[in-house]
Parts: sequence; structure tokens; C-alpha cells
Amino acid sequence: MYDKLVKELGEDALETHMDYVRRKMVDYSNDKKNIVKYLSISAKQYLNSRLSKQQMKE
Repeated sequence: MYDKLVKELGEDALETHMDYVRRKMVDYSNDKKNIVKYLSISAKQYLNSRLSKQQMKE
């Protein structure tokens, strides 16, 4: 998923996304242990929102 994000949006978009994830994970608790699922969903949502914004500009 992150390879697709970089391919579609570039390295800067990946860095922006990871900074966002780092800030938001403060509330991530031991009860929520599936970090892979969290990152996958987060990347998909970010990719979809950025691609949608790009399409609106065109």
C-alpha cells in the first residue's frame, strides 16, 4: 500500500502521511494491537483522499 502511495503521490506525501500517523497514534492503546491493519486502513484512506483532490483539480 505504501509503495502505491509513493508511486502515485511521491515521497513527500508519504512523509506527510507518516507524520500524521505518528501524531495520531498517541491515543493508540494496548487494547488496539493490530498496528498493521491500522496502517493499512490509514494509507488507503489517505491515498484515496489525495487522489480525489487531484482529480478535482483537473
